[in-house]
Amino acid sequence: MGTQLSKPVVDKHTVVRAGGDGLRYAASSMQGYRRDNEDQHTLVPNLEGLPSHSFLAIFDGHGGKDAAAAAAQTLLEHVHATTEWQEYVLKYSQQDTAPEEKTNESTAQLLGKSLVSAFISLDSAMATAGNSAQVCDGSGSTAVAVFITPSHFVCASVGDSRAVVACTENGTEKVAAPLSHDHKPSLPAEAERIQAAGGCVIGNRVDGTLAMSRALGDFELKNMYASPYTQKVSPVPDIQIRKRDDSDEMLVVACDGVWDVMSNTACCTCLRSLLATGESNLGMVAEELLDLCLEAGSTDNISAILVALPGAKYGAGDGILARRKARDAARRAEEEREAQQLALEVEQHRQRLRAQARASCDGEDLSAQKKAEQMQTAAQQRLEAQASAAGIQLLVPSTNIVSASI
Repeated sequence: MGTQLSKPVVDKHTVVRAGGDGLRYAASSMQGYRRDNEDQHTLVPNLEGLPSHSFLAIFDGHGGKDAAAAAAQTLLEHVHATTEWQEYVLKYSQQDTAPEEKTNESTAQLLGKSLVSAFISLDSAMATAGNSAQVCDGSGSTAVAVFITPSHFVCASVGDSRAVVACTENGTEKVAAPLSHDHKPSLPAEAERIQAAGGCVIGNRVDGTLAMSRALGDFELKNMYASPYTQKVSPVPDIQIRKRDDSDEMLVVACDGVWDVMSNTACCTCLRSLLATGESNLGMVAEELLDLCLEAGSTDNISAILVALPGAKYGAGDGILARRKARDAARRAEEEREAQQLALEVEQHRQRLRAQARASCDGEDLSAQKKAEQMQTAAQQRLEAQASAAGIQLLVPSTNIVSASI
């Protein structure tokens, strides 16, 4: 995951896309406090040969960049190579109905199965020497991938990256509907598989090292001769299929740089509030989400893909730029206040030093004066003694002026 920096890198890589399905897409990634950005993403708003279909995925790498990079570059290729994908494309193209009626629960399951097969074949390719996707740095990666069809969301996930739909249920209730759940080693089914494979769970980590029980890569924790379903760290994804609804507002797919500081509900509430500012640039909304996560204390790489769905509600206002200006003004005011406070503290410190210096000088002056008086008294006493011995009368005995007559 990389060493922590003392100051975050806040530059963002952001892309905005429009799909043939009328949906709008944005992806943004920020390095944050990590020394490297190991996050990757895939965003394909228009799948070739499948109108109104899109594919998006987030990959959160750990221990290096190879696994996440290979997954982002080749996962969709592995999907296209599956028999389930080819069967889905054939069935979809043969139906002479409206696009939203062409994908039913049965055909959506074909997409889910194609993702399972693709995750497994990709993981195998990563472990194969000489393969273009080979992972050479010992790294691993989470993966959450989503197909959006005209009628369904089909999600596959391993690890602790997530996909969530902001939507409305029962007419008015604003909810966050999860399309994935985190794979933690402490979950009973996950712990059972880990232990059956000869591993253990220590500190909620596989063999005390990895904080997730499913991932791509991480081959030091896998036996590639065993079934992927039985490995300590499995590449087999969970599949969730959800029927789309006109009330669906936003799909967010993000790494744990978001979820470490925001719950599903909090994230969806945040996105609704950002759209309510009147912002129409989805890339700006994605960047603002990342900034808010950083402000909330996220110390990881932070990446998110947003999809604005037909139910999204846009407000009136000056948008994200107005928020940024207000935040910058507040930050400048705080910096000025801190500068004034620092200047006051410096001046107070200087005054204390001057007072100490004066006290020291005054002490030295008093000491010198006392010493001079002592010397003068001694001199007067010697003079009086000499005068008395010589029979001389001192006319004006003084410690300052000595006069005598003979």
